[in-house]
Amino acid sequence: MSLAVEIENLTFSYNQGKRNAAPTSHGSAEGSVEGSAEVSTESPVLDIPHWSVPQGQKCFIFGASGSGKTSLLNILAGILTPASGTVRVLGEPINQMSARQRDKFRAQHTGYIFQQFNLISYLTAVDNIKLANHFASQQGPKRKVSKKQTIMPLLERLGIPSADWHRPINQLSVGQQQRVGIARAFINQPKLLIADEPTSSLDTAARNNFINLLTQLCANDNSDQQTTLLFVSHDTQLAPHFDHVEALYDFNIAADNCQSDNSTDNNYQGNEHKREHR
Repeated sequence: MSLAVEIENLTFSYNQGKRNAAPTSHGSAEGSVEGSAEVSTESPVLDIPHWSVPQGQKCFIFGASGSGKTSLLNILAGILTPASGTVRVLGEPINQMSARQRDKFRAQHTGYIFQQFNLISYLTAVDNIKLANHFASQQGPKRKVSKKQTIMPLLERLGIPSADWHRPINQLSVGQQQRVGIARAFINQPKLLIADEPTSSLDTAARNNFINLLTQLCANDNSDQQTTLLFVSHDTQLAPHFDHVEALYDFNIAADNCQSDNSTDNNYQGNEHKREHR
């Protein structure tokens, strides 16, 4: 079975990450360094001996605030680089790429749903989505999508009324903004979708509807293979929606991987591995 994500002997610390944050298509991180990461003398915040996720899986990753969840996602997206180890995404060693190569790879293959949406407030819903497609088409062979044939049907499927498609984002409700964020993440038909605490501002009913919609899109994105979903949250009540559950515990993700059976108990405390302090 092909792997969407494979990590070997990864370590990462916050200070090292700040020195080596990769520039993104929306701007450069202060003090960024192109190429391989500088090794930090700090104790590692992430210390992952091995972890893998098969393509097409829906994987839920939970952990307390400050456990390194967002850092892990940013490493997988190529926004941060680890101090050591190998990170393969869709078979490619992204930690060995230059910052420009990581930007190109992310634009071509990865969708990202942010906790704070990261939409441009004065642009319309349609224009926010078109902008994401524009970045991808500038980075390689991704085609520019048709507003009528692609964007509007996606907005309809997400339940956004047509009257709101051309309104500025800051005039839409929080729920509508979140759905625009989903559309932006899916517009380039990504092979990997990363979601960072996207339900934290929603009530229970809206949260469940959001996840059901997200998983349906991953399964039916009109591509030849289902989109792999990595969903991070501190809310373990979301876990039953996913194929597999992993825990970030003491800054270390599971010793086994998402390919194994979901062996977690009702509190979702399985599949976790505590790093020994040395």
